[in-house]
Amino acid sequence: MSNFGVANGVLWEEVDVKVMLIDQASSELVTLNPVGSLIWRTLAAAPTSAARLAEIVNGAFPEVSLTQATADVETFLDELVRLGFVSSAA
Repeated sequence: MSNFGVANGVLWEEVDVKVMLIDQASSELVTLNPVGSLIWRTLAAAPTSAARLAEIVNGAFPEVSLTQATADVETFLDELVRLGFVSSAA
């Protein structure tokens, strides 16, 4: 199971309850919603598996089933990896 973490060269700032990501290489700016911000803060604290992130989302947002949280987290991580904000390590 891979752990995911913040990629090198990504700056981020928390504004109110949202996290804003800035990729220094491309000047890409992404504003995350509250769920994405929760995931990001968790990744910034320590590399974390997708399964653990889904559990955290499910715990913080109990109206989202664990199955749905798992699918959403995996999609979100895929997008962050594609954009270069997150990297995965075995």
